[in-house]
Amino acid sequence: MAGGTARASRFAAGRALIGRGLNILAGVPRARYATGVFLALLLGFLPAHIFASVREGSVFDEIDAQVQADQERIVDIDDWNALDGMRQAQLDRKESAQFNIALGGIFIWLLAGAGVSFLWFRKIDWDAYRSPG
Repeated sequence: MAGGTARASRFAAGRALIGRGLNILAGVPRARYATGVFLALLLGFLPAHIFASVREGSVFDEIDAQVQADQERIVDIDDWNALDGMRQAQLDRKESAQFNIALGGIFIWLLAGAGVSFLWFRKIDWDAYRSPG
């Protein structure tokens, strides 16, 4: 039981600290604005980065596997000479995929950041956190 009491008191202390922080933010509009912008940028970046990392890995692995398969099928000098064109085509595919992934990541970043901004600036009742007086 002693461990539960210590955990409860740490939880209460953390909650009090968050409450004081929200109280300070509620009273200082500039700090609240700067914190909201920072959180929107940071929390919008995380899903965008995860999306881009996962998508890039799967697309690039597919292109690399195609290059590897084409290189393994070489049997004569004509096939060897055709490799340069094939490699350039695959490089163009990678660049196109990278551009599309970047656009998708930016779109996700904007949507997630807008969602965080909406919650921060429109849905949180800052007057409820302001200390009286």
